Parts: sequence; C-alpha cells; structure tokens
Amino acid sequence: MELQFVFLIAFSTLFLPLVYSSIIAAPPVPTKAGDVRRMIGLGEIKPTDTVYDLGAGDGRLILGAAEFSDSERIIGYELSPVHVLICKIKILLSGQSDRISIRMNNFYTANLSDADVVFCFLNPFALEKLRPKFESELKKGSRVVSYSFQIEGWKATLEDRTAENRLPIYVYQR
Repeated sequence: MELQFVFLIAFSTLFLPLVYSSIIAAPPVPTKAGDVRRMIGLGEIKPTDTVYDLGAGDGRLILGAAEFSDSERIIGYELSPVHVLICKIKILLSGQSDRISIRMNNFYTANLSDADVVFCFLNPFALEKLRPKFESELKKGSRVVSYSFQIEGWKATLEDRTAENRLPIYVYQR
C-alpha cells in the first residue's frame, strides 16, 4: 500500500505536469541541434537583449543562446519539474548561471514586456492563445522566432527553410 502511494505521488509530481504542458502548449519534442543555431542566428540577438524561451524543455535553446550570442539575460519557462531539474543541472555545469535562468512557471501568465527575443516551439493552438499576449506585452522591435509553426494572423518578416527535410523557422517583428 505504501509503495502504491509513493508511486502515485511520484507520478503526480513528475509526469502530470508533463502531460498538462503537452496539452496546453506542445509535447516535449526537442528542437534539432542544428536548428538551435539557426534559430539563434535568425533571432539576431544583441548583447543587451533579453531572451525568452517559452517551453524550454531540456534547455538546449537557452544554453545555445548563451553559447552563440552575447546576451546577458536568457530566461526559459517550463512547467515540467523533470525538465526544469535537467535545465538547472545543465546551466550549473555550463558555468553560465549568471546569464541563464529557468523558471518553473506557466508562460501564459509570465510578464514578457522586457523581451527583445522570444523563442517558441509550440503548437498552433498555443501560438494562437499567445498572440494577444504578444500584441499587448511585447515592445516595438521585439522579435518572435517560432520553430515549425506560424502565428496565425501575423505576417512573418522572414521564413527560413534551408532544406526540404528541415522544419521552417518563422521570424516576426513587433
């Protein structure tokens, strides 16, 4: 009986947030390693830019932003405690904890008003839900870099499709 209770608590703590985040935003599908660098390049990150990754997963994009840009403020939002723990460990091991942070928080409720670059690999439903938030919170000149899916109702300033077998990346500027 106690073992079942421990299993239930572990399942609830570790996997229900993962299922929940999959439903409200996207399943935990990592961005391809080569596309991380593409996204960062297309984001045109400057040293003074504040960078957000909505649904940071295992942290590959926020760590890539630290590796391939000079931004001093890189923030990831993630709901899954497993992924947040993985991110925290990776950030600690990278020696970049002064530049990168991961927050276990729902990005729908996060304040993005200081964002200069926002990265997303989210389903169309999530992007549609975020569009009004982007329109009301993002400052003029902010860039939204969306991997694989377009933001309905917005016109991309750039659409990058480097090869037929690669997923597109859409860049939007407010």
